[in-house]
Amino acid sequence: MHRVVFFFIFWLVGCVSSGERVLSSGEAARHGLTGVIYDAPLCETKFSGNVQMVSGDCEYVTCNPHGKGVRCVARKKQ
Repeated sequence: MHRVVFFFIFWLVGCVSSGERVLSSGEAARHGLTGVIYDAPLCETKFSGNVQMVSGDCEYVTCNPHGKGVRCVARKKQ
């Protein structure tokens, strides 16, 4: 019985999660996302000396008008 419940929960989470996240207004402002943009790459970076390098996973960000501001959604790069 426990296996059936576990499988159902696993299946439900897999179907419901879209792999997208909504950026907070602070995070969007920190990255300069203040207007409409489609599929802009957003990658974790670090500095090695004076050179900025990609250090982690990338996401694609799309920002659209939403109310009086902009709503940005990021999804993992596949």
